[in-house]
Amino acid sequence: MKLLVRDCKHPHCPAVYLTEDGDLAVIGDELDVAANEVVLGPGERLVKVPPDPDRPSRGQAGGGEQMTDDQALRHLLSTFRSSAWRLEALDSYAVPEEDESFAAYLRGEPVPPPEPAFEEFLAELRSLSATGRTMGRVHAIAGPLTPYLRYEIEWGYVVSAVAGEDVRILHRPTWQQTPFGDRPPDFWLIDDVVAVMRYDASGHWLGLTLLSDPASVAEYGALRDLAVGHSLPLTDYLAAMRSTQLDPSANLPRMAHDIAR
Repeated sequence: MKLLVRDCKHPHCPAVYLTEDGDLAVIGDELDVAANEVVLGPGERLVKVPPDPDRPSRGQAGGGEQMTDDQALRHLLSTFRSSAWRLEALDSYAVPEEDESFAAYLRGEPVPPPEPAFEEFLAELRSLSATGRTMGRVHAIAGPLTPYLRYEIEWGYVVSAVAGEDVRILHRPTWQQTPFGDRPPDFWLIDDVVAVMRYDASGHWLGLTLLSDPASVAEYGALRDLAVGHSLPLTDYLAAMRSTQLDPSANLPRMAHDIAR
């Protein structure tokens, strides 16, 4: 995806991209429409851009700046209007920046101060409530906890939950016993944009696929609702996790909908 117009530093400015299919994608605040007219703010003006049949097709776009998947995700997470939500489903993620702290966790050392990048993320979390925005995630787990999952939960999720993120855990003995029936995809649902996360077999991030058509947004929104409805708040999960070193899923309180089955 190619960035055509770089966003300004204000969180409400739109950004315009050229997709791989040659379409223009605009990400920004939804405009108010009354009596079939756009309501403009002070100092704003409306410019209509007619479709251009001669616009560059896929692979022929000139100019602009090639935007990496990492930059695209960072932009979405720094400018979302209402909510950003994440579903994670891997047993481990290969993140080079975590190697040192993960080794310290395995050695039984105390929690170190957050790295600068993580502290920046925590600062953003703390600012969300003032702007009426929310961020949350569910980590879906099948089978025993891996050392990495324990590290992620105890040294990552605990800190981000205190900063304001709604962290929940869905843990079952097998994927077949989860509401998904199989391992679900990893993704972000950011306002009305889905970012499907792609990983290799070792948990290295390969990139993302952006989806914004209504059918895809509804499909992934249903997965989000399913995950949230069958998961536990982090505090409840931690109580079960810390009571055993083997299989915390055996100690989890049963959800009301599971009891009814």
